[in-house]
Amino acid sequence: MTITKPIVFRFNEKAIFIFPYIVFFLWVYGAKLVLIAHFGNPTPFGDQWDGEASSLYLPWLKGHLTWPDLVAPHNEHRILTTRLFDLFLLKINGGVWDPIFQMVANALIHVLALTFLLYYLGRSLPKHLFWPLFVFIGIVYSLPFDFENTLWGFQSQWYFLLLFSFIFLWSMIRYVPFSPLWWVGFACGGLATLSLASGVVTLASGLGVLLVRWYKGKERNRPTLMAIGLISFVLIISVVMTPRIPYQEQFRAHTIHDFLKSLATTMAWPAPPFGVGLISLPLVLFLGEQLRRKVGPNDESWFVFACGLWALGQCVILSFGRANGDVLSTRYLDLYSIGLVLEFFCLLHFISRGREIGSKFALSKVATTFWIIIVIISLAKIYPGIFTTLRAQTLARMDEEVNVRAYFDTHDFALLRGKPFPQAIPYPDPSFLRSMLDNPTIANILPSNLTGRQERLDSPVSEKMTKAMLALVPHMKSYSLFNELSNKKPFSQSVSSIICEGFIDSVNGVSPPPSQLFMVNTLSVEGWMTISGAKGIVPDKVYITLVDPKGNEFYGTTRRRARPDVAKAFHHDGLWGMPEAGFFSNIDLSKFHGKYILGLSRLYRGKLENCQNFPIRINNINKKEQADLKTGSRLKRSVKTEKQS
Repeated sequence: MTITKPIVFRFNEKAIFIFPYIVFFLWVYGAKLVLIAHFGNPTPFGDQWDGEASSLYLPWLKGHLTWPDLVAPHNEHRILTTRLFDLFLLKINGGVWDPIFQMVANALIHVLALTFLLYYLGRSLPKHLFWPLFVFIGIVYSLPFDFENTLWGFQSQWYFLLLFSFIFLWSMIRYVPFSPLWWVGFACGGLATLSLASGVVTLASGLGVLLVRWYKGKERNRPTLMAIGLISFVLIISVVMTPRIPYQEQFRAHTIHDFLKSLATTMAWPAPPFGVGLISLPLVLFLGEQLRRKVGPNDESWFVFACGLWALGQCVILSFGRANGDVLSTRYLDLYSIGLVLEFFCLLHFISRGREIGSKFALSKVATTFWIIIVIISLAKIYPGIFTTLRAQTLARMDEEVNVRAYFDTHDFALLRGKPFPQAIPYPDPSFLRSMLDNPTIANILPSNLTGRQERLDSPVSEKMTKAMLALVPHMKSYSLFNELSNKKPFSQSVSSIICEGFIDSVNGVSPPPSQLFMVNTLSVEGWMTISGAKGIVPDKVYITLVDPKGNEFYGTTRRRARPDVAKAFHHDGLWGMPEAGFFSNIDLSKFHGKYILGLSRLYRGKLENCQNFPIRINNINKKEQADLKTGSRLKRSVKTEKQS
């Protein structure tokens, strides 16, 4: 059989068309996998214990899960899509509840939704302006500004909301009402409301674009009128069925001032609130232009108009509902970032329109350049804070994992009781957490590294996948989160022990640091060190040291940071100031079992000096191991006594 030339040509044309979207998908998905591989933790966290373990997995595994259970409220939301998806993941993962596997699957939904968005937006731009949009969206979503949604396994509802919203809005402007594809889109609108409470904004945005097109005379016909009526009916039902939680009332806006301040904050992201006019101006101008100018009913710009209504609606509803809470929590940023993408699209749209009107072309390019600079500066300013929070939460997750694993080893409630959430345990109620850990049905589906049980012969999909992910980036965790700890002594010309001028401000967030630490999985040390504060001289390097009872020494590197308070105390806060006297270090001690002495060393001009004035004891022997050691020592004494007798 001979393949004709036209068929080959059509095949090549389609391959060229989908190639950018494949590249985009792999680019953004790869960035998310790298984040998960480095910072993901297999310990279920927060709402997973009541929203998944107690109300989903337990009744399902015992055979009495019902459809009302699946659509029952979870806080202010009805999360049918997330519950069905979690059951699907548990099934295909061989009955293992692995949050890492959930993160990877959730990221797949998110990137798929973003790829749909890129496709829908790209259809409204000339080809030469598609590539700036491609690069902008790729760079924005390669940044971990939304790391909470990426690194918490119970966050798929945010991504389902995006995916179903884009499909619904596209269907409303592209397909004839009540055609098969229109019904598919309409079903996605309903699923959006069963993903998050703010899914009602999705229905409202679709209704809004249909009403505007009706008003402008684009689609004044009976099917459109019936579609408006149907969507209005479903919207009313969705609003009525949205749960109201009395506890959440404290976070809502109580005054107009609260609401407007919160709205400026959400619409200006990532810039400060006073930048709201600059950041959101392109989208506002586009919406106004769409209302004024003549636009055909089949013009893809109607999708941008609908998405603009959706983005503004999300800002409004979150600004009202979280005005007195954390309105910039990272899990909300996935919604605000859609507005940022639309604003950049609008600038590109004005550039393409400016070519038709020569006088506006240069102005559009200048405005776009200025807007991009402001966004880059804003993202650069918030990024250090994002990474600091990411680092702190990752260290907390690791401590939670240690305590849960230790509880499975000993079943000692003291390992959970009185521990702070989320710094040490993964659920705020330790009694409820214990009931879940003691439940054999739940314990049987947890990953083996938490329960300590023997791994299955048929490894679940998640274990194979995790090994493959870590193989891609084998050294990233030690590079990005932890400082190196080695038994190799730093190269120096001489070594001495002295009393050093410095201070350990905190260990694992505790200040002043305790004299002894027990069962430390991760070590976070912050402080300052000088050679001579009076002269403004600081060491070349500062090391964290660990010494075991046999005298073996381990040196951990630190990172420098400015300490203006130290400089001021030594009267070196003037024009020239003092070099960076502060240090901080994060060290993974999960493989260090035994007793150690924590201290500091400093290197200056080739001389290594071990500080004698910072001894802190670390006891990494759990109660079970201590009991075994005591039993072993008693046996040794009894044997010795028998031999002597």
